[in-house]
Amino acid sequence: MSTSLKIIQLDSVESTNSYAWDLAQKGEGEITIVKANAQTQGRGRMGRSWDSPKGVGIYASFILRPSNPLKEIQRLPVIFALGVAKTLRSLVNTRIKEPNDVMVNGRKISGILVETKGNKTGVDFVVVGVGININNEQKDLITSATSLYLETKKKYNIDALFKEIITQELTLYEQFRQGRLGLIQKELRIYKK
Repeated sequence: MSTSLKIIQLDSVESTNSYAWDLAQKGEGEITIVKANAQTQGRGRMGRSWDSPKGVGIYASFILRPSNPLKEIQRLPVIFALGVAKTLRSLVNTRIKEPNDVMVNGRKISGILVETKGNKTGVDFVVVGVGININNEQKDLITSATSLYLETKKKYNIDALFKEIITQELTLYEQFRQGRLGLIQKELRIYKK
């Protein structure tokens, strides 16, 4: 991959997606990842909130500048969900619920929020937010959600898992940029709900 990886680590932010969006507007390059220990106004799809208590989950947003056609860009939520599902699969039985949720035992463990800025000729940039419940206890979550801790009764090293997530996501993103959607689709079938 010709682009260099840059990670911006924040203690607390309203929303990693909003922060990343502002950076992308100012010309921040691909691939920049904004990661926070907590979000005060984490967001999900359709204006839903994403609970992001400090130090228990992964809250990160990827700034991407793909040249793929718009109809392919629309696949990014499920492609990033696949990256999460693959990373967590060795720990819990993950399933993907299109377009953007990763489920364990029928409960949501992760969600993806993709926001796109387009222009007349295509896409200017894309911000992909990834939220994953890692060490959350039930009091941290709405009842329909779960976490790695609730599923396995073990606490996990968030930084180590985050590194694995980055590796999976960037591998899939590179395949996506090369137009190898058939390969991704084949993998997705394994994780479909």
